[in-house]
Formats: sequence, structure tokens, C-alpha cells
Amino acid sequence: MLFLGNALPLLLALYGLKCIVSLQGSLTEPSRLMLHTFRLVPVKGMAAAMAGFGDIALALFGYLSSGPTKEGSTWLWRIARGILRWGSLVAAFLLWHKAHMLRLGML
Repeated sequence: MLFLGNALPLLLALYGLKCIVSLQGSLTEPSRLMLHTFRLVPVKGMAAAMAGFGDIALALFGYLSSGPTKEGSTWLWRIARGILRWGSLVAAFLLWHKAHMLRLGML
């Protein structure tokens, strides 16, 4: 049952690993044709690795966001889990931005 609840973060993390190992993948970028839409663009090399690390960070955020915490956990554990959870979301956006800049050749 644990697998079914975490299937989406697991698949996202596996795709991120595939991008890192093969140095090929896709990156979601905003579309210039229509506001608030996205398109997938192919990335290679270091840009694919950064996109893969971003996918893994988002998968970690999804995993930590699913399900309640244990009732008996200490406040220190809850604070550390919250920092890891929200920090992984910020890291995902920063890594995707770096992948976008690498794809455009700006870094």
C-alpha cells in the first residue's frame, strides 16, 4: 500500500535518475505562444543532469508532503522535516532554472 501512495514521486525520481545517467531528457519551460502554458523541450549534457536533479528534488517534496506525520514525533523532527520538505521544492525550481540557463548557453 505504501508503494501506491508514493507512485508519482517514485516515477518522477526514476525519470530524474534516467536523465542523470543518460544525460538526455526533457525540461518543462513556459510557452511563449500562450500565457500560463508549458512545453517540453529536449535537453542534453549538464542541462539534463540539472533537470534530473530538479526532478529528484520535486519527488522528495512530493514524498514528504504525502501522508500525515507520526503523532509522537518530536518538535525537532517536525522542524527538520519541514525544512527538508520546503527546501527540496526551492531546490527543484533553482535546479530547473539552472538547466534552462545551460540549455540556452547563458552559463
